Amino acid sequence: MIAGQEGKEGLRLTRKEQQLLALLEGSPGRCFSRPYLLRTIWGYSDETRTRTVDVHVSRLRKKLQGRRNVAIHTVVRQGYVLEQQGAAADGPRLGGGFNSPGPKVAVANGNALAARA
Repeated sequence: MIAGQEGKEGLRLTRKEQQLLALLEGSPGRCFSRPYLLRTIWGYSDETRTRTVDVHVSRLRKKLQGRRNVAIHTVVRQGYVLEQQGAAADGPRLGGGFNSPGPKVAVANGNALAARA
């Protein structure tokens, strides 16, 4: 986890980037929907329409690139999932709707794959 303005790996993160990374790292492999992230990190209501999550994820990806053994993947129409190298064999999670993070998803060749129900 990243501590303070400049983390132990020399990453300079904003407060929201720190909160986003901490949430994703706290549940690696769990898919978090945009509405869930907006409520949890930014305190926005479900009706809010903004691209702030996408912008923060994009900036965080750039800062993490080549520095850590993690990657943040987009799961189309679901949300975002953090994959760690050497993660547990049960794989990442998907789904869950708007009010909670979802169950697991599969990540293959760096692409998050939605599970079919």
